[in-house]
Amino acid sequence: MVKAKRAYLLVLMFLFMHVSVDHSQANSNTDLISIETSHGVHFNESILIEGYAFVRPAVMNITWSIYQPSSSGDTWEEFESGNLFSTVIPLSSEQWTWMIELVNLNISCTCLLKITAEHQGNEQIEQLAFFSGPGAKVPALVLDSDPEIRMATSIEISSYPIVHEFDTNESVISLNWCEAPTGACSENMTESYANVSYIGGAEFSFVIDAVNLGLSDGIYLFMISIIDAALRSSPSVSLEVSIDMNSPVIIMDYNGDLEEDEMIVIDASGSSDGFWQHDLQVNWYILSPQSTQLVGASTDDYEGLVFAKNVSTSGIWQITVEVIDAMGNRESEVVSINVSNTPPSGSMTVNGIIPDQSIQVMQHDDIWTFTAADLVDSSSDLSLIEFVWYVNEEVESKDQVYVLNSSNFSSGVHQIQLVITDDDGDQHSINLTIEIQSAPSIESSKNTTYVLLLISSIILIFGIFTWRMRGRKNDSSLVKWNEDSRKDR
Repeated sequence: MVKAKRAYLLVLMFLFMHVSVDHSQANSNTDLISIETSHGVHFNESILIEGYAFVRPAVMNITWSIYQPSSSGDTWEEFESGNLFSTVIPLSSEQWTWMIELVNLNISCTCLLKITAEHQGNEQIEQLAFFSGPGAKVPALVLDSDPEIRMATSIEISSYPIVHEFDTNESVISLNWCEAPTGACSENMTESYANVSYIGGAEFSFVIDAVNLGLSDGIYLFMISIIDAALRSSPSVSLEVSIDMNSPVIIMDYNGDLEEDEMIVIDASGSSDGFWQHDLQVNWYILSPQSTQLVGASTDDYEGLVFAKNVSTSGIWQITVEVIDAMGNRESEVVSINVSNTPPSGSMTVNGIIPDQSIQVMQHDDIWTFTAADLVDSSSDLSLIEFVWYVNEEVESKDQVYVLNSSNFSSGVHQIQLVITDDDGDQHSINLTIEIQSAPSIESSKNTTYVLLLISSIILIFGIFTWRMRGRKNDSSLVKWNEDSRKDR
């Protein structure tokens, strides 16, 4: 009889090996094992469970246990275990079939198989619920989910409920829960029920609805079971549920009025997500005064919930912060920052020197160089400054340097004004008065010449007159001498 069973198993394994080839291509490379025996299968004297391995079983750490309901029926208790498969057959270099075989077990129960496979730090747990032996059986429930889940307002849980002798659709899911912020119940459990919905095969689903259950943000421990039409309940399955249905609250601290070249600093670190506190992600967006399109801020402009950006352009800056919690609940807020223009300033130099008097005297033939110097403005406006030089309210130049030739202006007082204007139209003006001295006139020169000629003429005439008088005197003395000479003869 035993030999016949062995032969049957070998034939079954051979067929299983050939059927399984296509299945290997459907499994993810991250899977270590799979169970191919269907949930709800009914064994009699012996148990035979089959599956695939996608890593060579000899290099994996395999442990398995089979459970049955405890005497109270609320939990599972182990009655058989092992760390090796009964049979392993290679199908390819990346796929093997395995079997767990328990012969002549002769046990009557609703059973649960749990297999744990570990390889290079990866762990995978697979479960199978089945019936064994004669008699009525309590139902069983296997959840197709992680033991810890996070949800917003509701979540659909995939499961494999097995019910003996009744239709699964006539069953209900029993939900017992309590608040468990530390992993253990902090209060008594509350019970509610949920309907099952058919998905396909042995798979059903049910919904945990936080709103209908009156739950708020927090961590809850659920003990879940299925109750069949005969009011028989399965052992409970635990599930830790973290609920995050509320959007985060944004709290910001900032200065809404700044000047150019100052830094916009927005501190949103006071924002929180209620029970979940500061477990938040953040996005920052900027709308500058010259733009009509919102753009994402550079990572250099913020660190987490703190935004800091130096701005050199005046106008209204709109900064948007978007805060996202772990469930994807989003909240955003926009702040407007008024950045005032920094007026330009500077000084006027004359031939490289700042005048120490408000009135400067120029000669009629001077050439002076006026320069707009010591310019001060925001970093973005400094290169955009415009200059206008006025002389007596008439525009003379629009360059930073103005050369004034006094010979081009009449003598007297003239008003010099330098006007410095930035890109926002703000102005700074500097005034200086110059007095141009008169040049000698032509009439005055003529008069001076006439006087000089007159004086020269007078001197010349006087000289001639004096010379002639001296000549006459000499002639008179000579005549007298001649007469005296004749007398002596």
